Amino acid sequence: MNKSNASQRGFGFIAILLVLVVIGAVVLIGLKVMNMRSANSVVSDSTKGQPIVPVKITSKADLQTAAAALDTTNVDQVDLTQLDSALNALL
Repeated sequence: MNKSNASQRGFGFIAILLVLVVIGAVVLIGLKVMNMRSANSVVSDSTKGQPIVPVKITSKADLQTAAAALDTTNVDQVDLTQLDSALNALL
């Protein structure tokens, strides 16, 4: 009997450690899912009348939404100074 008590003595620590690892994994997975949802959120243009477009294109629906937004954009209302500064930032 004394032998079995000695071998079970450290099991409580292992059980608590296992529970902490599981909780940590659930938290990390939850954070990753939350970050993925925020990255895929939609952004509206500050100009009136501009359609809402996805930030990242990750699916066919996102691509179709972006294409529809480009098709409905009036090119006469595009701010060319903003476009020039964005292009210069890329160079």
